[in-house]
Amino acid sequence: MTTEKKADEGMGTEEYKEIPADVLLEELTALVEDLEQQEHPLEETFRRYQRGLTMVQALNEKVDRIEKQMQILEAGSGGEE
Repeated sequence: MTTEKKADEGMGTEEYKEIPADVLLEELTALVEDLEQQEHPLEETFRRYQRGLTMVQALNEKVDRIEKQMQILEAGSGGEE
């Protein structure tokens, strides 16, 4: 099931946790390109905008989690490189 279908069903950031960050970023990029290039009714544009914001929030959470994991790994290795 694509994120678009899930978003139509009221998908929140919790549901995006199962989707890999790279897939989510690709879908967000496609959504932004579609909004920039296509004419949509106002309601549809707003729905897509909301879905995009939810994707951004989910991606931010994923990046934050990865950064924390990296900090833990660096601290465990003595921070040497």
